Amino acid sequence: MSNRLFPATAALLLMATTAPAQTVLPGDHSVDGNLCAGPDCSNTEIFPGSADIMLKSFDTRLLFEDTSTAVGAPTTDWELRANDAGSGFDYFAIRNADTGTQIFRLDDGAPANSLYVDVDVDVDVDVDGNVGLGTSLPTARLKVLTSTDRGIEIERVGLAGGGRGALKCESTVLVTS
Repeated sequence: MSNRLFPATAALLLMATTAPAQTVLPGDHSVDGNLCAGPDCSNTEIFPGSADIMLKSFDTRLLFEDTSTAVGAPTTDWELRANDAGSGFDYFAIRNADTGTQIFRLDDGAPANSLYVDVDVDVDVDVDGNVGLGTSLPTARLKVLTSTDRGIEIERVGLAGGGRGALKCESTVLVTS
């Protein structure tokens, strides 16, 4: 009998491994101090500058998962991405996590004020939300500042025979192709 128990006991001992564990802390919690989250954090973490929270990973992602269940409630999940180890690209992006659609992306090396949304440029005129491309001082709803010949290009794609477009200011056609 003991000869039969030994192989079974040995097999059970060999199969026993440490299972990965998660700690679930129910209720409200506060962290008094800085926080590092991710597989690359250490117990000797140094927090640069004013960083209160750091996410550390070779492919850093922050997922906003919507758990709404009510009929008609928004349910889209969103993801913030920083860099892509698989492709080698350095960027910051906002992604629809449900569809995989990248909505917005800023590449490393983009010039200062590549996209700038102003609050109010003149207290006498209510023009909140001016957008500047290449400038931090947008003085119109859309201001493009460039040092190259072509500052704005509008193109329609997907049409048989090629895309044609026009740049208009009110009803005046400035450029057509």
